[in-house]
Amino acid sequence: MKDVKRRTPRRVIALGLLGLGSALSISVHAESLVLPLVTHAAFFSAETHQQVPLDPQVFVADPSGSEGPGPQGIRHVTGVRNARVADPGSLPTVNALNKPLDMTLGAWLGASGDVVLTRQASGHEKVTVVLSHLKPNGHYSLFENHFDQKPVGF
Repeated sequence: MKDVKRRTPRRVIALGLLGLGSALSISVHAESLVLPLVTHAAFFSAETHQQVPLDPQVFVADPSGSEGPGPQGIRHVTGVRNARVADPGSLPTVNALNKPLDMTLGAWLGASGDVVLTRQASGHEKVTVVLSHLKPNGHYSLFENHFDQKPVGF
């Protein structure tokens, strides 16, 4: 467990690049370490010091939105802008081409989950991912960053 505890602060952030939301906190239960997942919006906004937290990969309709690249370099059409974390959850989401994603912003940012790391007798860790509030038949991704690698590995 020593190795896991040493890397815990960066691992908490690293495990949440998939559009899942939860507060950053750590809890240890017996031989298990529970790490809450965070949304990509929260992770990206914190890492890039966004003044207004946003999701760089999801957009909402906005007549004042101008064509061009967003903060993660994703080019989008006129009439959309990156979704902001503080936007109303009832807003429909669209892609960079203003095509509907069939999901409200609240549903997009409302998914949540935890990763439970349990030390095994062999010295390995069992990884259990517990997810909730996902869209049925949706496609999700889970990433882990390795901040100890140069460049940072995913």
